[in-house]
Amino acid sequence: MCGIAGYYSLDGAYELPLEMMVGWSLLASRGKDACGALWYSPEQADSLQMYKSDQPSYDCSVQAWAEIASKSVQWLVLHARAATKGEPKNMLNNHPVQYGNVLVTHNGVISNDVEVFEKLKLKRLGEVDTEAIAACLHAGGLKTLLSTARGSMAIAWVDIRTPGTLHLYTNGNSLYMSLSASHFVYASGLEYLPIKLWGKEGIKVKAGTHIIVKADGIKVEEIGTGDTLKTNWSAPF
Repeated sequence: MCGIAGYYSLDGAYELPLEMMVGWSLLASRGKDACGALWYSPEQADSLQMYKSDQPSYDCSVQAWAEIASKSVQWLVLHARAATKGEPKNMLNNHPVQYGNVLVTHNGVISNDVEVFEKLKLKRLGEVDTEAIAACLHAGGLKTLLSTARGSMAIAWVDIRTPGTLHLYTNGNSLYMSLSASHFVYASGLEYLPIKLWGKEGIKVKAGTHIIVKADGIKVEEIGTGDTLKTNWSAPF
C-alpha cells in the first residue's frame, strides 16, 4: 500500500516544520517505488509546485526539502508509492496524479479504472489506477467519484482553481489527523506524524468522511462510502 501525509498552516506562518521531512522519509515504509510532493505558496507567482521521483522518499526528501522549504508554504501534501499499476519511470503514474483541474495523492487500489474512463468518455494519459480518481473529481467532484469508481481509497486532493482549499476523503483506508491552533496534519498512520506536530490528540478519520481544510477553518462532511451524499456539516474539530 502507498502512504500519504500532509500539513496545512492555519495561523499564517508559512514556514514548514522540519519534522514533515522526517515523516516523509518514514513514509517510505509504505512504498519505495516512487515519491512525490505538492505544495502551495500563496506569495509566489507559480503558487502550486510539484516534485516527483522514481526513488524512495528517504533518498529524495533532503534534496527536495531544500526546494520546498525555501519558499513560504501554506500547505504541503506528500506521497510514497508502492506501485500496483503503471511503471514508476513514467512520471504520469507517480503521485500527485493530475487530470484536468485536479491533483490527487492516493493510498488504495481502484479496480475499475478502465471502465471509469469509458463511462466518463475521457482520454487516459497514464496507466496508474489513481488517474481514474483524478478524472472523476475533475468531471464532477466527489459525488461522481463515489458513484463511478470502485475500490479502496484514502485521498488528498486540490483543484487548481481553488488552490487554498485542501480536501481529504477515506472510504475506510487508513487515515489519521491531528489539529492544533497553528496547523492541521494528516498521514496514513500516526507513526508518520512526529509527536511534536500533534495537537491535542491523534484522531483516526472514520470511513465516509470528507474533510475540507481552508486558512479560515476546517469543515467535515459525513457522506458515507457509497454514491448517496448525506451532508452534515459540523464545527471544526
